[in-house]
Amino acid sequence: MVKPSTVIAPSIPEDLRVVRAMAEQIDGYFVDDEVFRTLMVDTDEGPLRLDSSLGDVLSRLYRLEAQSARLGPEQRQELEAARRAIQEALRTMRSRFVELATREIRSRLTSLSWYLDDCQDNLRQCRVQYPFEIRNRERIEHLLEALGEAVSPELRRAVAQVDSRIRDLTEPGEFVWDERIRAIYPRDRFWYLYVLPRA
Repeated sequence: MVKPSTVIAPSIPEDLRVVRAMAEQIDGYFVDDEVFRTLMVDTDEGPLRLDSSLGDVLSRLYRLEAQSARLGPEQRQELEAARRAIQEALRTMRSRFVELATREIRSRLTSLSWYLDDCQDNLRQCRVQYPFEIRNRERIEHLLEALGEAVSPELRRAVAQVDSRIRDLTEPGEFVWDERIRAIYPRDRFWYLYVLPRA
C-alpha cells in the first residue's frame, strides 16, 4: 500500500505572519482584482514571497482561532487586530469580496475536477497526492461560510457535484493532514479530510 503524502501544518507564527500581511494589504487585494496575490511576508530569515488568496487567509484564520489557547497575549492581540481589519474589509467591500470569492471557488473546483479526472488514469498517484489536492476543498469550505447567502444555487450545485465525485472515489480513512491539527477539523464538517482514494 502507498502511504499518503503528509501535509505538515504551518506553525502558529507562520500562520500569524501571513494573516497579518494580508490584513495590511487587504485593500490592495480588492483593488487589484486578482484571485491569487503575492504577499511579502517578514520571517526570521528575511522577506518571503508567498502566493495567497482569500480562501488561504480564511483557512489560516480558522486554524489560529481554533488554537487560540496556544497563543501568547501579544499573538492574541495581533490576531484580533488582523481579524478585525480583514472582516471590516470584507464588510465594506462586500460586492468585491463576493465576486473574488466566487471566482476563487470556481478556480479551486476546476483544479479539483482536473485532479479527479487524472485519478482515473493513475489511482496510485492520486492517492499520494490527495492530502495536497484536498486543500482546495478546505479553502472552499471557508469561502462558502464567509459568503453565506451570497452563494448562488449554481455554485452550490457545482460544489455538490465535486463532492459527489470525491465520495465516489474514496473510502473512509484516517485524518490525511498533520495529526497535530486533527482536533480542529471535526469529521462531520470536514469529511473529505477523513477519506482517501480507494487503493
